[in-house]
Amino acid sequence: MKSSLAFLALLTSVSFSTIETGSISKSLPSKFKVTASDHLIFSNARNDVDRTAPPTQLFLNEGKVRGEYGYWSGDIHFTNRYQPASNSKSSPLVSLEKKAIRYESRDWQIILGDSHQELGKGIALSLFSEPAFGIDNTLEGAVAKYRPENFELSFWGGRVNVISNPVAINPIDMRMKDRNVLMASGSLGYKFSPETRIGGHYLMTLNQRKSDLNLDKRLQTAGVNFSQDNIFDSMDFYAESNLMIPDKASKGLWVRDPLAKANYASLSWTESPWKIKSEIKDYTHFDFDFRRPPSLEEEVPLANVSNNFSDITAGKLYGEYLVLESGIKIYSSLLYGQDYLEGTNLYHGVTGGKISLGENSDIEMKIGYRTALNRSEISHGSVKGKFKTLPGQMIELELRKQFSRLQLNTSPSKENRNSLALTYTFSESWNMAGGYEYIPTNDSEIGRNFFNLGASYRRGALTSRAFIGDTSGGAQCAGGVCRQAPAYSGAMVEASYLF
Repeated sequence: MKSSLAFLALLTSVSFSTIETGSISKSLPSKFKVTASDHLIFSNARNDVDRTAPPTQLFLNEGKVRGEYGYWSGDIHFTNRYQPASNSKSSPLVSLEKKAIRYESRDWQIILGDSHQELGKGIALSLFSEPAFGIDNTLEGAVAKYRPENFELSFWGGRVNVISNPVAINPIDMRMKDRNVLMASGSLGYKFSPETRIGGHYLMTLNQRKSDLNLDKRLQTAGVNFSQDNIFDSMDFYAESNLMIPDKASKGLWVRDPLAKANYASLSWTESPWKIKSEIKDYTHFDFDFRRPPSLEEEVPLANVSNNFSDITAGKLYGEYLVLESGIKIYSSLLYGQDYLEGTNLYHGVTGGKISLGENSDIEMKIGYRTALNRSEISHGSVKGKFKTLPGQMIELELRKQFSRLQLNTSPSKENRNSLALTYTFSESWNMAGGYEYIPTNDSEIGRNFFNLGASYRRGALTSRAFIGDTSGGAQCAGGVCRQAPAYSGAMVEASYLF
């Protein structure tokens, strides 16, 4: 298995210099504020493919500085990447990743530089940040938004700017080394009432090869969205529809590819003690890198099962009932879909419950079964408990089980994952944790038993965490993004301080 040693030595955030400068006018706020943060990783990791290779030493650092004065603000974000054993001189010692100047008043927002942008629910576009995977996608360009009461008009344009030196142990490669992605968008939204809103957007995307600066792909997306709260008592509705026109360059001309579409709708009803929500999505050929659409799947680690956001039709029904007198919650969900990429039907059912055992104590149980017919089967279950012990102290326990039968139509395989996590909180400042994973279906050279220990400490502005041991890797999800992470063996120390 992979053997590595990684030290996340310091994560420091600094807030300082909040100064009264005196009122310039009655309408201009009079405070000047500067905030800064720094994040460092020291790593000494072995290659998980060639275990005989020497360890790779790596130093990563990122800093962020933000200044605010009145309606104005500015940001810079820089990174450092240092690899002692590397002979490469192509990467600068310090990289300026992001920079922006903003003006924001009650009716206007003007941005020059980098900003995160999203259209609708992220189906057409979502440029967002997810530090767990080293994702920080921004629009580097200009943004103008006019938003008086009940109305919003927005125009922006520029290029996609991904972070070049992500400060993460296992970052996601955004595949931008050989291309530029240029974008321009306009959107309009209007509130008929506090409960009723309608909007529309248009997005033009151009893919440019860095080697010859030629454009080789063009995407035009138009979409509309509508939301209505309290259609009836306690019932809310949302719908969004997008149409994408893809073109590719051929001998100096644009050649039309099949039209793509992406539709989503949700209807929810909440009236104590009930909560019911239904969702449906219908995506056809809607393949685009920079989006984060709603996922109807349960958030369970689905090993070796990819998320299909381009060619799928699916619906999900979720129901929840809360027994107010006892604090017992019972919930269940069922998803059915047609996965056009795999050419099969998809089913995923989950049921569970949570029982309150008194002050700061409860237990939650969940089981589920997911099948893509003739492709894969996954059974999963978990039990989580939180129990108060001595005054100010608590113990938390989590058991997970997942059994998978994968690649049934090609080369069938099995995966049996079992994990245990135990955390004891001694006070508001201290806790310690231990974990164990048992995967009997692993090859012996990869390893079947994985142990780890951890501790965290908080006091005032200081937060720190230490970790040592092994993890098996596998699917990990954060912020609506899922990926396959490699196994890890080593130690990590993390700290943050605010002042």
